Amino acid sequence: GYVAGRAKAFDPDQVAGINELALDYALPASLFVGVATIPRAQLVQEAPFVLVVVPRNDEYCILKSFAVLEDTPGVPGLDIPGFDVASIAKGYGCDAARLDDLDAIKKAAVAVRSQSRPTVLEIPISAQVPPLI
Repeated sequence: GYVAGRAKAFDPDQVAGINELALDYALPASLFVGVATIPRAQLVQEAPFVLVVVPRNDEYCILKSFAVLEDTPGVPGLDIPGFDVASIAKGYGCDAARLDDLDAIKKAAVAVRSQSRPTVLEIPISAQVPPLI
């Protein structure tokens, strides 16, 4: 710790590894433990200013474009069956919407400040992928 740092007896890669462990595992784990110990009803009631943005991808467009490049169009498994994230979020007591208009997204993000419960915005990803070559 302190003595090794003072004597410069450490490898910078070790510090990078420790930082990576802390940010990739320790921080999310501590947030999970903090949230998991609160009853769900209390969490939904007392969690203002929470905005969760869920990008919605209905298909693997880049892989479809690659399949066309390789003369193998129609590869199975590249369409992602849809599920309604907004309805699931509403079932948990959150405000939710599926928005695809930039102005509507901006208005919804600003409106979160006045909400008394978490808000989930489901935003579809464009299916337009240009040819690879």
